Amino acid sequence: MKVKECVQRHKQYVVDLRRHFHMYPETAWNEENTSKKVKEELKNLEIPFSSIANTGIIATMQGDCPGKTLALRADMDALAVTEKSGVSYQSRNKGVSHACGHDGHMAMLLGAARILNEMKHEIHGSIKL
Repeated sequence: MKVKECVQRHKQYVVDLRRHFHMYPETAWNEENTSKKVKEELKNLEIPFSSIANTGIIATMQGDCPGKTLALRADMDALAVTEKSGVSYQSRNKGVSHACGHDGHMAMLLGAARILNEMKHEIHGSIKL
């Protein structure tokens, strides 16, 4: 499978997720809805995961061939900062925003998970998310 084509096909998915996470930021150790959304996406992709430290998540993708393990990670917490950007997907949570970029990190990691899941037959080893 050609990776560039796969990335193009899932571009809007990543953009939409990033905007969703941007609109509903949660500060560290309070990422209840964020964690729920990530788990929902992983369930839709049929990627097994486990919950850790209340809001943390570890997902494991197993390739079809034996090999080493690769880890990809993203932070999910937001900052206690009021957003005044005026964009249509501006933070809806008063006094909290993803001024840190973690909304993008989560969206990109889930986008990568979606693409890698499609390419699972080509993966040697496992991937931890």
